[in-house]
Amino acid sequence: MFNFFKKTHTNKDEEGIPKDAQSALTYYVKADGEIFIDINLEDYSEETLRNFSKILAGISSLRFQLQTIDIVKHGFLESGKVKEFEKLLVQILSLSRQDVQAMESYMNKRLKEEEPCIKPSDML
Repeated sequence: MFNFFKKTHTNKDEEGIPKDAQSALTYYVKADGEIFIDINLEDYSEETLRNFSKILAGISSLRFQLQTIDIVKHGFLESGKVKEFEKLLVQILSLSRQDVQAMESYMNKRLKEEEPCIKPSDML
């Protein structure tokens, strides 16, 4: 999902975003502690929205995720892209649901594997 070790892009625009980036989400904090978010979308196509939803669904802090989605909503509404925003939300919810199901499956598997520290037979 994340390419931490991928070769750095040398072909970037003036904002530092790789020119071949379809969508980008950048967080930064100024000296006063205020958090800012920059969002760049190539277009509002199905593919771009589907790929951008992966970024938004992957935000691990629910607080950041909700604030980011709210900012995205305002951008989409200002651009008159209500239907596109609704599609994006459906995709985010679907990806989030898959993540929750995977976590539940993992936890259920782990709980079944765990044995008690003191077995009942040790008590006798």
